[in-house]
Amino acid sequence: MLDDMNLLRQEYLYKALANLEKYGVPMLANENTPAVIGDDPGIYYFIPKLAQMFSISLPVATQLFFTGLLALSGIAAAIGIFRLFKSNYVRFCGVIMLLAFVRRGFYVTDVYQAPAIAVIGIIPLGLYAFSRGGMRIQIATLIWSGLLCSLCNQIRSHSGTLGLLFLLTCIIIRCWKEKKAFRQILLRIAVLFICCIPIWGFMEYQIKQRNDFLLQHGMNASDLTSGHFFWHNMYIGLSWLPNQYGIKWNDNCAVDKVLSEAPDVKIGSVRYESELRRHYFELVKKDPVFIVKTYLSKVLYLFNFHWPFIILPFLVLLFSQRRNEQLFYLAMFLPMLAGFAMGLISIPKEYPYSMGGATTALLFCFLIFADLMDRGFENPDTFPGMVRMWLSTRFTGKNGINSPQT
Repeated sequence: MLDDMNLLRQEYLYKALANLEKYGVPMLANENTPAVIGDDPGIYYFIPKLAQMFSISLPVATQLFFTGLLALSGIAAAIGIFRLFKSNYVRFCGVIMLLAFVRRGFYVTDVYQAPAIAVIGIIPLGLYAFSRGGMRIQIATLIWSGLLCSLCNQIRSHSGTLGLLFLLTCIIIRCWKEKKAFRQILLRIAVLFICCIPIWGFMEYQIKQRNDFLLQHGMNASDLTSGHFFWHNMYIGLSWLPNQYGIKWNDNCAVDKVLSEAPDVKIGSVRYESELRRHYFELVKKDPVFIVKTYLSKVLYLFNFHWPFIILPFLVLLFSQRRNEQLFYLAMFLPMLAGFAMGLISIPKEYPYSMGGATTALLFCFLIFADLMDRGFENPDTFPGMVRMWLSTRFTGKNGINSPQT
């Protein structure tokens, strides 16, 4: 897995491990340079720390870190699926789907796994907790989800945002259906965001320790951005269409643009982002037609590849067997669209940038299909029921069909 990671991140991970062992300070490239500039700090802290604690190589630590998170998310999803559906056939299909997700995760290396980890670990369990679960189940789900979202956000900025959108929508739907007071909504939201604080606060403390060390060695790291570049991606994202401005989908394109006019700017600093923001809006004023054409082309590209998932919610309204749970299924629609919309900032065809939206869409498809099949298996007049009766007769000699539910 480490061999497939972005080469710059590989280099900084090795440096972070070497300096952690040398100075005892995390996230250092050397004594006066941080190992993370404008990128997301999680992997530069946790992976070298795992390697140091267990005396294992960096590639093994990387594999252990991402595999562990995928496994935990898969277990949470399996609990949700087993509680949502009664049919063992549907549950079996759910386990196969989760194994496929985990397997696919190994092909999406680097920090781009984080959005999928968050979505898998939150949506099935959250769907069960808020569509059928009691208060204790909801609180436990919110605690787990808050911790997972916060950790994924440290690995990759906004990786947990899709899960948070889903949970916030479910909270509002559940309280609205039960006509609960507004304070009940606030209570659940407070639990969710309070549980995001521990990991965020821990990482902020580690970054402060690192910055204090750098200051003692002649570098002031306080003006560096602490998250992933936003205006950097917005600027080079304009390379979607051929253009006369020399903009390409290459990090060096943005860096060269800034340094050509302000050579004293530190890459990754707040001023670096400000310069790119200025260049972006200058281009908006200079050639608004180019900007509109670029974003319109991105929208059409996304719609062309994802239109089935946009139409799918209406199928839920028509065919869902559990009418009182339709709104909770529709709660997946918002994070799915938000995941696909991330391609508008960067490049829509870059697979890692649509990882969260694609995973949400696949979960959406499976859960709707499972909802239709779960009740159908119990009714011999439906196609799923006939399939189950044939399988039961074939392998057990019994039809295995219960009385149709009314």
